[in-house]
Parts: sequence; structure tokens; C-alpha cells
Amino acid sequence: MYRTTLDGRYLDVNPALARMHGCETPEAFIGHFRNASVHTYVDPASREELIRQMRDQGDVRSLESEAYRRNGTRFWISVTGHPLWDDEGQPVGYECFVVDITERKQAESNLRLSEERFRQMAESIQEVFWLIDPDEQRIVYVSPSYERLWGRTCESLNHDPKSFLDAIHPDDRERVRFALAKQGLGEYQEEYRIVRPDGSVRWIWERAFPIWDSGFRVSRIAGVAADITERKQLEQQVRQSVKMKAIGQLTGGMAHDFNNLLAVILANLELLEETELTDDQKRDFIDPCVRSARRGAELTHRLLAFARGQPLAPQVTEVNALLTGMTDLLRRTLGENIAIRTEWDANLGKISIDPGELESAVLNLAINARDAMPDGGNLIIETLNAELDRDYAERNDEVQPGSYVMLAISDTGIGMPPEILDHVFEPFFTTKNVGHGSGLGLSMVYGFVKQSGGHIKVYSEPGIGSTIKIYLPILTGTDEPCSVAELEANKPRGNGEIVLLVEDSADVRKSVARRLKKLGYQVLEAADGPSALAVLREASRIDLLFTDLVLPHGMSGVALALEARKHHPAMRVLYMSGYTENVVGQNGILDDGGALIGKPFTAIELAHALREALGEVEG
Repeated sequence: MYRTTLDGRYLDVNPALARMHGCETPEAFIGHFRNASVHTYVDPASREELIRQMRDQGDVRSLESEAYRRNGTRFWISVTGHPLWDDEGQPVGYECFVVDITERKQAESNLRLSEERFRQMAESIQEVFWLIDPDEQRIVYVSPSYERLWGRTCESLNHDPKSFLDAIHPDDRERVRFALAKQGLGEYQEEYRIVRPDGSVRWIWERAFPIWDSGFRVSRIAGVAADITERKQLEQQVRQSVKMKAIGQLTGGMAHDFNNLLAVILANLELLEETELTDDQKRDFIDPCVRSARRGAELTHRLLAFARGQPLAPQVTEVNALLTGMTDLLRRTLGENIAIRTEWDANLGKISIDPGELESAVLNLAINARDAMPDGGNLIIETLNAELDRDYAERNDEVQPGSYVMLAISDTGIGMPPEILDHVFEPFFTTKNVGHGSGLGLSMVYGFVKQSGGHIKVYSEPGIGSTIKIYLPILTGTDEPCSVAELEANKPRGNGEIVLLVEDSADVRKSVARRLKKLGYQVLEAADGPSALAVLREASRIDLLFTDLVLPHGMSGVALALEARKHHPAMRVLYMSGYTENVVGQNGILDDGGALIGKPFTAIELAHALREALGEVEG
């Protein structure tokens, strides 16, 4: 603070102002500036404005200016002042208050520089960068690449922030809208198509993530969108190449089988033409022709099933009743060394299916299971009501979210390695010896399930056995997918408990870890038993071990749990497996007190399984 005469000569200066200008005392300040006007240390650009305000207005209101210290260095000040009056009401001077605002001005300068660099970066990249204010539902910034990629102006987004949704392909729009609704919960990634004003279609890859403020509120949502049309075209070319390879394999297998059938028919017909034969001899030549013709008809039927082109006669079917009626047939077919166990869901939903084709599919799977158990074993047939949510549907082709009847057929046979699993549904692919299988059994089941609007999944491990799960849509009176509200209803959340997730598939582990974090858990990750034990030894606390039953490198999930409890005795265990609980329980795996959730599982199923496994453990 300081006081001056009308012409700007100093009358009084407080210690704070003296120190601000590099003087130890007010006397030193006045001595240094004795013959100078107060205006002298103000930047020339602001000096006239300061004089004008004092002369015309009397008051000075938060005038910002650069000023000079005693040593000549510059800094920023804010000046506020008013006139001093004598007893007769005449102005005799001014009283002013000065605030050092150098740090604030430096911060503003840094911010402007940062914003300028940000704009230069955002405007130089090919991708579209954007920022959204979630509270005001407005777009704070979108980079110019939007106009090139979307074919629409950036200004159009100011009038309607959601107008870009109109550009999204109608088949993808609802999926993107659903993803946008979840933006505040965590980052997301989507691929979708847009239709430009000229009618051209482009593929977009978009990633968005929330930006949190100091109060743990989402202050902004940032995102980047890239044109991946060329990549999608390349992927389509690769898929077409794979498809052509499959068609080549299919036609090769067909040619081989039909050549064999035709060879039998032609050879026997030629013998019939060339010789004088009795009726019995003729019958010996005719019978192979008839069998070959029937074999050809069966082969055609299976090819149609794989191609989803067979005529179906769907009707409302109770799966439990159908399977019960097949039990005797299965026992006769499988033989005495195969024990059949059944587990029916008493409240199983009804489905619309061709019952004859479903029986054929079950019989095919049962025969495959028998062949995988040459020394005998157990066949477990189970039914269950199941929900497949949007998250699962987005990660699996041709799956619609909703309610399904799950039919699981499991065996305790030799199992299959991953390189075999990748090909089990391909036509004419078989691991059986020549003459012991056409390679069309599983491909026929696959085609029938897909043609019926269902989904099929195979789990297998060498030496453990295989499980094939068939999902068939439940009749609900509507074809609408489950709403977001239905999927989110009553979903229990975590309380910050620490979960060690052990899964060898990096993609599965990443997906499950993201789900766990969204549910409110802290997550540690490991790819196998040894790396999980390393985490367990270092961690001071782990509330739940969430591990796959089958792990690489010689340590199963059960063995890991037994070793883990040596370090954390109170830790709970939740296993995950593609096998059903009945298959796992039959082998005594759950005798250690761990719980089990079957793959695939939805977000709601996971949420409930976690809380049940944790029990009363507090976060």
C-alpha cells in the first residue's frame, strides 16, 4: 500500500510494497524513488491508463501492469486505488493497494502456451481429438480432422453436440449410444461405421476415457477417433481368403466322399449290365448302390446343416422332456462303460426349435464324447437358464444379448489341445482314423445352432475332458434385447477389496480386470501360478484369489490356491472354468472350499459370484 500527492509524489509506503520492489525498508524505497513519480515504475504501456483513471474516475480498479524492481527486473502487479480528500472536500492525493500477481500471470502464460501447443498437436494429427463437458453435455473442443473424416463442420457440433450420432450407420448407432451412456464409468473402445453426406461409408475406431478432478468427479471426457477403413478392408480380404480356403477344404472333402460313393454305384451297375445274374446275385450288387445313395443323401443333409440351409420345422419345445426321452437311446448307443449323469434346471425356459434336429445334435455330441472315452468314463448332460449380456455379445460374433437355455454336454475323456479346438467346427475336419468319421458331425451341430439363432462354445483340456455348451434363445414374447436397466438391476458392488486375478489368456484377463475395477475392486494380475505366488508373497493383503482352474506351467488353480493360503490363510477363493460346476464337483476339485463361476459369465453373474465368495469380508 502507498499514498501519493496528486502529481504522484510518494507520501507514505508500507513495508510490503518496499519489499515487493526490492527495498528492505519503506525509507529505502522512498529514497530510491524520491524524485520519481509513482508512475515511473509502471510499464509504459499501462502508465497512460493509470493516469487517465486517476484523473477521470478518481478510482483505479484492479489495473494490471508490469512494474520494475529496484534492480531493474520486471514483475506483474494489480493496482486498486481511490482519492484522498482534505477537510474541505478537495482531492489532495491517492491511496493505492498493490498486489503481486506475477505467479498468476506466469500460470496464465503457461496455460496459454500449453493450450497453443495442444491445439498445434491436435490440428496436426490425422485422428480426431475431442473433449466433452459431461455436466453441460457440450463439446468443449473437437479437432479440425473431424471435418475431413465426418464430412461435417465442427460448428455443427456446437448447435447439437449429439449430431454426430446421426452420421453413424443405423446398424451400429444403438451400440455406440449404449457405450456413450457408460462413458463416466471408465474408458471404452468401439468400432463403428459412419455414413458421410456424400453417401460413402467409413469405419471408425474410437477410444474415450474420463478425466477426474481433485474431488474425484468426472470433469471432462476425452476421446480420439481414427479412420480404420483400410484396415477393415484388409481384414475383409483376409477373411475372404480364409473363407476360400475353407470352401476349398469343403469342396475337396465333398469330392472325395462323393467320388467314393459314385465309384461303388458305377462299379456295381456295370457288373449288373455285363453278366447274367440270378435275383440273389443282382441283390448283392443293388444293395451297395442303395447304401451309397443313402450315404450321399445323409452327406447332403449334413452339408445343408453346416451351411444353415436345411429346412427346419421349429416348434415350442421343453428341452428337459426331450432329453429325458433320449436317455434310454443314449445308454444303448454309448455302451455299459459310459455312465450318464443328468442335471436338469426344473424352471427351464421354453424354446422354439426343430426337436428332431436337436435330438440329432445331442446324439452327435454324445457319440463324439464316447469316442473320446475309449476306456469308459462319465457323460454329464445339464440344462440351465442363462443370460448373455451386451458385453459378452460384443466379444462374440452373431450373439444377441438376452435369455437363453443352456444345454451342456461334458465328458471325462482325453480332451483336445488348443490347435485342435481352433478347427473343430470346420467341415471334414476330424481327428478320427480314416473310415471312422466324416468330419461333419460338429459342423452340422454348429450350423443347426446358428440357424436356430443360438450360440455354441467348446471348452477342452488334454487329460481332463471336454464341455460343449449350446445356448438357445428362450421364448419371451419379444425379440427386443435386454435393456441396460435390466442388466444393471441389483448388481452388488465391491468395497475396495483386493482381488488377485490369475488367467493365462491376456485378452480374457484384461476384460475381466476391467469388469472387476468397474465393480469397485482393486485388482492385481498374474498370468500363471508361479507369477501369482510372487505377487502373493509381496502383497500385505489379498481378500480374494480369482483364478482359472486350468493354468499353464504345471500348476493348476487348485494347487495355486493351496499354496496361496500359506501366505494368506483368510483369503477366499473363486475359480472360473469353462466346465460346469457338476463336472468340476464330480472330480472333487471344489472340496477345498472354493466357489466356482462358469465361463462365459455376465457382469451381473460375476458381481453376485464375487460377493458370495467374499461372504462377510469387509473392504
